Amino acid sequence: APLKEAHPSAAQPSPAETEEQPGPSSAIQDRQASGSKRSKTAHLPAFFQSYEAHAERRITALESLTRPELAN
Repeated sequence: APLKEAHPSAAQPSPAETEEQPGPSSAIQDRQASGSKRSKTAHLPAFFQSYEAHAERRITALESLTRPELAN
């Protein structure tokens, strides 16, 4: 099942599979439910710390790409 979700064009779903997944809202709810169970993992704070630490570098890199006149 995960491979079919990642590559929808590779395998055409049967009518039974399309009935199981009526719309994108159900998939989003499934992701939110599984995410809330995993919200207590220990690696998340460290990830956000490093994410914030590199935020300034990301912004300057993106600005130099999108607005090259600022880098000069």
